[in-house]
Amino acid sequence: MKKENAEKLLGWAREAQRIFTESGETDFLELIYQEHNEIVDELINVVYCEYDGDYCDISYARSSVDTVTVIFYGFNDYTETDELRTHLIDIEIRVGGTEMNLDEFVAYLEHQLTAKTEIVNLTPHEITVYNAAGESVLQVIPSSGMARAAQI
Repeated sequence: MKKENAEKLLGWAREAQRIFTESGETDFLELIYQEHNEIVDELINVVYCEYDGDYCDISYARSSVDTVTVIFYGFNDYTETDELRTHLIDIEIRVGGTEMNLDEFVAYLEHQLTAKTEIVNLTPHEITVYNAAGESVLQVIPSSGMARAAQI
């Protein structure tokens, strides 16, 4: 995931957490209309929402960024933004194919933004990494051993 997108989504998710904390609720359905709309509006400020309905009397607003999809569900077949907003019942957050609750999503994004990539050199010599112009050395990675495979 792009760092810029992770930062935007993390800002939205933390704001949603704040709304839940201040309301004292843990279930999206239990939030009041105004709180639902604050959470939706915060997401719309980050990414575009697509509104639609389906055949099971459920409508939704969906936003997708990289591998993340956030879906707000509403009762009945309301495909107009204002109609859907007055009938919201649930929120679903998916990363790839995995559904997460809001706290898990915040932890995932924080990890994405703070995790360090470790490069292990399994060649028999050190590796020198240069800047894009090839003028200065950014890093020298010593050999950590050799990767070998046996032929069967």
